[in-house]
Amino acid sequence: MAKKLTFKRILAMILAIMMLTGIMQLTVFADEADDSWRNFDYETPLNPADAAQDGITVHKTAERTGADTWAVNVTATVGPDQPIQAQPIEIVFVLDKSGSMAWCTDVEAHKAGNHTHTASCKTLTCEKHEHTSACFTECDPWSNPAHWEGNFWDGYTHVDGTDCVEYWNGYFNAYHFINGSCPDPDSDHVHTDDCYELTCGKLECRHTTSDNTPCKYKGEDGEWHNFEPSRLDVAKGALNTLAAALPNNAIVKYVAFSDKAGV
Repeated sequence: MAKKLTFKRILAMILAIMMLTGIMQLTVFADEADDSWRNFDYETPLNPADAAQDGITVHKTAERTGADTWAVNVTATVGPDQPIQAQPIEIVFVLDKSGSMAWCTDVEAHKAGNHTHTASCKTLTCEKHEHTSACFTECDPWSNPAHWEGNFWDGYTHVDGTDCVEYWNGYFNAYHFINGSCPDPDSDHVHTDDCYELTCGKLECRHTTSDNTPCKYKGEDGEWHNFEPSRLDVAKGALNTLAAALPNNAIVKYVAFSDKAGV
């Protein structure tokens, strides 16, 4: 029994020595560990790395800004014998050439539709007198039967060779003016278009909405002219302006369509 207790004590002593030795080694290892990171100079960048290919040099630096963060700068330098060439721009313009593109660009006037001058559009500005039916005594079968032949049932016909004149779809005695009604008995003036001034403020125009013909207006020369520019003219001008502003190496293509598309 005494021997058995002695063996246990010896074993306990050996284990105690082993545990003590392990603790001492851990302490030594901890003392010998690299603690240089605690004194790291954050302001010192890492060594730059350069790489060159096809005349282009790439320069890279990394600067530590914190324990786990870095600021990386990359620059590319092109050599004098290696000009930078941009890829050409490829652009496609689509142009509408359908019938409505022949119309004018005045949207409000187009909506208003056609306009034809009538008597209400004109104001008489001529100061000369033109005779009216009120200036004459009208000849009829009852007041002047000698100038007529026929009867009430079959109708009357004015005979030729009288002093009456045919005027306003009737016959009038040109030598017998109604007293006080004609301001100028000797006038032989007949009003023309030059005697009137347009006061409606509108152009005489034709705005098409059902075919491919241009919108037209009547000019001072009395002729019909196309409204300019048309919608197609404006669209072409815009495309030309944009195309002229593109780089010289731009690849430009045009697509036009009406009923069918064409390149």
